[in-house]
Amino acid sequence: MNDVNKQTNKQTGRIERNFWIQDTATNRQYMEKEEILAARDRISFGEIRRLAWTEYLDRHFPGNNQLPLDHWQPGGPEFSEAAREKLEKDPGEQLPAVPDFARMADQEILEVYQDPRTDDALRQIARFHMNRRGIEP
Repeated sequence: MNDVNKQTNKQTGRIERNFWIQDTATNRQYMEKEEILAARDRISFGEIRRLAWTEYLDRHFPGNNQLPLDHWQPGGPEFSEAAREKLEKDPGEQLPAVPDFARMADQEILEVYQDPRTDDALRQIARFHMNRRGIEP
């Protein structure tokens, strides 16, 4: 633990730490709200800060284990070989083109819907257009 601004009271076993905030209008509003809460709940400012501190640590410790948003910026870690291969693929081969159901005849939509090679996502889109046109499967 950092020893700066920390004192331990050996009689009470308390650790005393000081904090400072900038004198801004927003911080003054927060301090006023803190005074109102302290009076309403009949607790000290120190107890309010301790509760906020422990709540924050309980929610966020040990931190976000996901990659930071700037992880792939220049100078950051390199892509894995698998990721590089995916990025180098032609975008046209990654996703199949979705047929223009709005311009298709009813029978064509029905054929796409009934084709066993049609994946579930495309089948849902076909079914949507079938419902709009009143086509029964």
